[in-house]
Amino acid sequence: MNLITAYDQKLGLVITTVNGPITVKDIELIAGKAILLANKHECNLMLSDVREATLNISIMDYYSVPTTLAKKARELGRLIHEFRRAVVVKEITDGLRFFENVTFNHMQRMKLFLDMDEAKQGHLEK
Repeated sequence: MNLITAYDQKLGLVITTVNGPITVKDIELIAGKAILLANKHECNLMLSDVREATLNISIMDYYSVPTTLAKKARELGRLIHEFRRAVVVKEITDGLRFFENVTFNHMQRMKLFLDMDEAKQGHLEK
């Protein structure tokens, strides 16, 4: 897995780009880096670009991710529901749609996008 996390000062959001295979264990690492950068810049907006990643994640893994992210955020001094998250994917599969719904049911704000510009615009809309 290749990971780049950066703060876009113009847009006021943390952008994470991931290439290669991703497992459920990688998600905690990815989230941790993004949350630390968000803390540094007092930012609540996150965008993850996983279009070039291979998601090796099962339905059961998708079900556990919101809880894992909430725990990681707490460890880093934040509440996960403070963040608005956009995830840009190559294709919205049934598994990803399930993940989006589970995340919503955990009172977290995350939305899937197919287009980077739409994801950025979606973040800027209040």
